[in-house]
This record gives sequence, structure tokens and C-alpha cells, in this order.
Amino acid sequence: IYPNPSRNNFNVSLSDESDIKVMDVNGQVLEKVRQVSQFTFGENYPAGIFVLQVTTNGVVKTLRVVKE
Repeated sequence: IYPNPSRNNFNVSLSDESDIKVMDVNGQVLEKVRQVSQFTFGENYPAGIFVLQVTTNGVVKTLRVVKE
């Protein structure tokens, strides 16, 4: 995920197709995509911390990004 932090958008580049959920810090799902290896998000998000949940082959990873 780059850049992090960002003032505009974030780019996700994965080696395998994955399901991605973007949530705010309260757990509200803002975006959800399935079976992607490239994903750009956050351009219209307000400043704050956001959580990405990336699921690849049944393995879930949780990452945080900061929008300035």
C-alpha cells in the first residue's frame, strides 16, 4: 500500500487476487472489492485513519492507512 500516509489516494498492489474491504475506525465498510490484484482508493475520503482488510486464499491481513 503506497503512499502511506497520503494526501490524495492509496494504491494497493498484490501478488495474488484478493478480496479487500476498506473501513473507517468505527468499522463501517466504505468500499468492498472482490478478486483484485490492483486497487486505488481514498481520493474522496476525509482526513483520518482507515483500515484495510485483505483476504487472500483464506488468510486475512489487517492494515491501517492514514489520510492527511
